[in-house]
Amino acid sequence: MQPMHIDYQENSLSDQQQHNYISEKFTYDDPYRSFMYALKAPETKRQYPKRLKVVFDYLVSINELKENQLENQCKEVFSKTLQNPNWLTSSLMKFIMFQKERIKTKEIVAITAHNYLKYLAFKRYKDKVSEKQFSNKIQYYDYILKKG
Repeated sequence: MQPMHIDYQENSLSDQQQHNYISEKFTYDDPYRSFMYALKAPETKRQYPKRLKVVFDYLVSINELKENQLENQCKEVFSKTLQNPNWLTSSLMKFIMFQKERIKTKEIVAITAHNYLKYLAFKRYKDKVSEKQFSNKIQYYDYILKKG
């Protein structure tokens, strides 16, 4: 995967011009690019796409998604979530239940599953749903994992 290239223009742009420029470059049509743009730290940029890919590949394995490339998976998840906001919740629950089984069989430790949720890129999707609704879902998923 190649790093995202951002065209930097002169610093002489007004705030409104900068906002318009960014809006043109990062639209809702490209959730992957928006996601990558939101990641600041180099380590985060390295880890988050991998973690997101694990979740999306699981969804492919259970026929919830069809796409195999991360960029296309992001678009598919975004589209399905817009069509049915409960789809994402249901899909994440399936992933969580799968991870809980892996914890029971000692295939992974609980912190691994927790990290898929807590530090996952789904935080970057939060602006697509209400922040309170998103926060409640993450807290609920953490509760399920800890309840074990």
